[in-house]
Amino acid sequence: QPLAWLATRDAAALPLLARKVPHYGKYSYLAFAGPSATNTLKGQWPVTGSVLQVPLSDGPVTDAVPPRKPLSADE
Repeated sequence: QPLAWLATRDAAALPLLARKVPHYGKYSYLAFAGPSATNTLKGQWPVTGSVLQVPLSDGPVTDAVPPRKPLSADE
């Protein structure tokens, strides 16, 4: 279940934050500052132990496709 924690010293900032926060859906954490709620920090927590991750090999993760020249190049 999604969980959110929202804290502010100024209750008048809550409507502004409520408009801004939904646009940051891919982030795990956010920080805003000032009366205009300027975003000062955003990031994602690493995924560990998720049932949605399945290792496909026992070895280290490497690039499966070697790099190659593009089919068309602007030269």
